[in-house]
Amino acid sequence: MLKLILKLILGFIAVFVLLIWLGITGVYFYIWPTFLNDQTLNVTDTTSLELNNLLKEEKFYSSPSEFYFGAPNESIRIEAESKVNLALQEIISVSKNNPKKSEVLSSIKRSLNTFKNFDSEENERALHYFGRSLEILKINSSNELFNVWRYGFPYGWLI
Repeated sequence: MLKLILKLILGFIAVFVLLIWLGITGVYFYIWPTFLNDQTLNVTDTTSLELNNLLKEEKFYSSPSEFYFGAPNESIRIEAESKVNLALQEIISVSKNNPKKSEVLSSIKRSLNTFKNFDSEENERALHYFGRSLEILKINSSNELFNVWRYGFPYGWLI
């Protein structure tokens, strides 16, 4: 009986270590599903206009009220803005052609891979714009995709 209990405890520890390792190495992000809690989106002309206005905004400039003090230099700002704008263009296209939450999140997930080499401030700012696009589309959650990408774990589930 003691051996069985010891095996169970060691099994739980092994699973726990594996789960932590998956988060630390970023593996969760690559296997994280975007199809859960799917919903059909109601993309109206107003929605499209708001997304296009978001696309036209100048991005990665200082916004102290949002605790973002701008990109470190102009070349990083231009590159980050370009990547966010490409992602927003894809979100606009996907939301028109296949208005589903899962399609929008898949599009964002592909785009997040292009932000690996940026500082944490630019990564957070990119998530700010992606979050605004979700708000415009009336998508209430990224299904923890943002937390898994940024921190390695679905911390929102702990709350």
